[in-house]
Order: sequence, then C-alpha cells, then structure tokens
Amino acid sequence: MRFRGREIFHPDIGREMLEQMAEELRDVAIVEQRPLMEGRALSLMLAPSAKLAASAKPKPPREPRAPSQTAEQYAASQSQVPSEPDAVDAPDVKAVASSKSQAPSEPDAATDAVDAPDVEEE
Repeated sequence: MRFRGREIFHPDIGREMLEQMAEELRDVAIVEQRPLMEGRALSLMLAPSAKLAASAKPKPPREPRAPSQTAEQYAASQSQVPSEPDAVDAPDVKAVASSKSQAPSEPDAATDAVDAPDVEEE
C-alpha cells in the first residue's frame, strides 16, 4: 500500500486495513511478514497455507509443442542467396554509362530559364 500526500500521517489506518485483509485470507494464506512501513509504502507478505499447498493437486506436465521448423530448415532458408541479381531490381550498367557520356543535344528552355542568372540589357 502506498501513501500519497496527507495519507502518510495516518499509517495506523493502512496497517488496520492490511491486518483485516490478512485475517480474511487466513484460510488460504499465512502471514510471513507483519505490516512493515518503508518510506511511503506499507507492505505485508503472505504465503500459501500448508493445508492448501498439501491439498492442491500437482499440475500434469505440459507436452512440448512441435517446432514449426527444424534448426537445419531454418539455417537453409537463411543461407539461400540468389546467384544473380534480378534484372528488374538492378539497372543495366551499360545503358546508364552511355546515357551519362552523351551530352544533351538541345538544351531545355525550362531548365535554362531556372539555371540562368537574370541579366538586364542596357
């Protein structure tokens, strides 16, 4: 239980609440540690009672799940590297080189207007 603001001035109310809770749970739990105030926190530690633990049936062991892939299948799927790059993904190197080496035959009027500085004639 954490006290906020002015609640810190009334730890007795918090202690009573925790002791009442422990009393209500005494059929299923035992108090391992009485209410202890640490800073703004008041704590109480409970443990399952011996009667409850003895009467509880142990859970049957769970069956392991079948793996979706074996380690070998996973490693094989990760190590598959394509031998040649896809023609769609990679551009043609010769076509790119030849397009860069050729100068444009006619300048574009729209780009010339943007690139050229404004010069006034007198």
